[in-house]
Amino acid sequence: MYTGEQAILLCGESGAGKSTVAMELLQRKLGFLADDTVRVHPGTMGMLAEPSYPLQKLCRDMALKCGKPLEELIYIDEERDKYAWRRQDCYRKEAALLGKIFLLRKDAVAGWQDAVQNTGEEAVSIQKLTGQKALEALSSQLYLADTYRYSTGIPYPLMEQLVRIAGQAGIYEVIRQSHKDTLHEVVTKILQFC
Repeated sequence: MYTGEQAILLCGESGAGKSTVAMELLQRKLGFLADDTVRVHPGTMGMLAEPSYPLQKLCRDMALKCGKPLEELIYIDEERDKYAWRRQDCYRKEAALLGKIFLLRKDAVAGWQDAVQNTGEEAVSIQKLTGQKALEALSSQLYLADTYRYSTGIPYPLMEQLVRIAGQAGIYEVIRQSHKDTLHEVVTKILQFC
């Protein structure tokens, strides 16, 4: 995503809510860089996020919520009922300075849901990751991350890049309850940190 000043990346496992959060951010006039893959590389002003292709993935319910006729979309995934939307309208073609990375997770801690319900705490938490936790979060989001994990490990030049990214970008973990609609709270917290 592009805020007008910097790139923000949404990461997470399948089902974490990346596409839904991205759609909501687009409705709030943020720009679109990529879906699924973003190349991050050094530039003269710092680490840059390079846009890939102007195709956004979204679930059927989000497409309908946006009022987009399904016949205007590309049906791409029967198992998860996902569509793709060509986003020339908000696509940023140039690389953008990397600002923040948000790792979206659902109910990361066993018993967290019950604790939140009993104490009346917010259904969404956000925390900045630093040091080893930031590097672990970044390395878990690499293309073919499992290959690195189960073979020779992350090559030194790639680890150097991860350290540079962690040094420049704020890396945040956003944890939400899965049994509740937390879209508004997630988006509000992300925008507060941008």
